[in-house]
Amino acid sequence: MTQGSSPLSQPPDVDATETVKRKRLEGELFGLEGQLRKFDRIRDRLSVAGQDAPAFYRQLLARRAELVAALKSSRSESMPTHPVGPPTPLARLGTPLLSQPIAPAEFDSALGGFGIGSSGFVQLGLLSENVNVLAHGKYPSSGQIETVPGGTPGEVLFSGRPVVGPDEVSVDQYDPTINYFWLRTWKYLIPFPPPSGLSRLTYRFDVAATMSLFSQAEGQVMAFVSLGETPQLLTGTDVTVNIDGGWPLIADLSQPAQFYNGHYGYIVGNVTVQRSFMVSNGRVPGVAVVLGAVVALSMQSDVSLSFGAPGFSSLSILAENWVGRVAYSYEPQPVNEP
Repeated sequence: MTQGSSPLSQPPDVDATETVKRKRLEGELFGLEGQLRKFDRIRDRLSVAGQDAPAFYRQLLARRAELVAALKSSRSESMPTHPVGPPTPLARLGTPLLSQPIAPAEFDSALGGFGIGSSGFVQLGLLSENVNVLAHGKYPSSGQIETVPGGTPGEVLFSGRPVVGPDEVSVDQYDPTINYFWLRTWKYLIPFPPPSGLSRLTYRFDVAATMSLFSQAEGQVMAFVSLGETPQLLTGTDVTVNIDGGWPLIADLSQPAQFYNGHYGYIVGNVTVQRSFMVSNGRVPGVAVVLGAVVALSMQSDVSLSFGAPGFSSLSILAENWVGRVAYSYEPQPVNEP
């Protein structure tokens, strides 16, 4: 807020403070669970280093229990409080939102007017910077996830080179724990047109993630989407992000994928977001979207988030193959007469 300005003169913004903390914990949990599933790979290196592999496994289990407890507490404290509509029938979830039936206009005597069903797109602008978290730990680390200029509306390009030292270490100092984390998030606040009467707003979009990698590392790369919803946008009031939209990408850097050989190439993923909530007559609802990229590494790791030319990593919001758009539909709801 600028000096001397009133909160009521400020446009609504996005508050993602708690969700960023939660995603940092989730990222650590995913990395840890990946190591537990493939512990044989770590066990051999621990044995060569003369370390106690069973003791290290117990350490991983203990840390997993701590993370699960912390995340359970975090989720219970950050549930949305606005009224939601009934769940979308499962038979309709796979159908593009704009291809689904629209309720015809119907006069509502309690409303004193017509309830009109509608559907369409809203167009996004450029994503805004949100939070940038750098790694720290026992060994020196450097680099960050960097936003690259030139992304189109609804798309963010990023690059960077997260690195963890040291360059040299004795065999008995080997520590495979994935506990160096870089995280960067971008935000967007999406207003929707007001409905003609009490209606269920359903919105839908896809998040596509591409990690362009050149890697000599033990660790993971991840991407996530989180949401906040409000049935009425108000000036001077931030929309709290407290809904998990999913992880379009979680990948082990040491494991080959379709376009990645375990050291360089591209890893891609996507997730579909579709949710509904109730909106009253004439109010402008809003959805806050936070996109995030995470790099989680162990010691002596080096990752570049660009490969080839231009080869940048990216996150995109799209609807029905249009980047930078979100599809929506309004379904009028009956108003009970007094």
